[in-house]
Amino acid sequence: MTLNNSINLNERISIGVSAYGNAKTTKHCLRSILDNVSGDFELILVDDCSPDGGAINDLFQEVAKEHKNTKIFTFTKNLEYSGSLNCILSHAQGERIFFVSNDIFITPTYFEALLAVADNNPDVGIVRGCSNFVDNGKPTHNLNVSKDIKHYDDISPLGKSLYNIEKNTFFTENYLTGDAFLTKREVVSKIGTFDPLFYGYFADHDYGIRTIRSRYKLAVAKGAFAYHHQDANFNYLDKENRD
Repeated sequence: MTLNNSINLNERISIGVSAYGNAKTTKHCLRSILDNVSGDFELILVDDCSPDGGAINDLFQEVAKEHKNTKIFTFTKNLEYSGSLNCILSHAQGERIFFVSNDIFITPTYFEALLAVADNNPDVGIVRGCSNFVDNGKPTHNLNVSKDIKHYDDISPLGKSLYNIEKNTFFTENYLTGDAFLTKREVVSKIGTFDPLFYGYFADHDYGIRTIRSRYKLAVAKGAFAYHHQDANFNYLDKENRD
């Protein structure tokens, strides 16, 4: 993939990625961002006490050399999903803040569709896209595209074709599945960050409920596609850590 079809994002946009090991998949995730997004966007990388002998930190340092507007945070204790998200939300400077799980590979049209929905709909507080796998099991979120993706380079063209069909259409949702999403600065300013009471799971659902209670909507952009490398963050672990 080249920057010919990339989206240009400036410093008003923050993109955050966290990782607990799994440098191989994380590298693909970050490569999909750097290959598909240009401009001086803020990139926030969180090493959640990775048990990998420094491999994630080394990867993050290499990325920082390539993209100058990068911040790296390293935890000395594993703080899981909610802790990593709170680090990103607390330090992000952008008016639009993306979170991308390290097992998700984005496309230029993914960012384009989410930003269009967020910018054109003041009552929408959080936007996510569709994928080949979203663990809520809903067919409106999960697209049967396995036959169309045989290689990493198939992801971006598929995302573009889906965007051309759906453009900036969206539907509202009653809870957030937070593996990849955009939130607005005004939402964070109003309701704060994730509740650390939810260690590992359901912090995203709680955050979505709080967003709705604050009179914002949760939206799913039908024209935004990102590929989810299902179970990649479990399968690389040994049995004890998976359990």
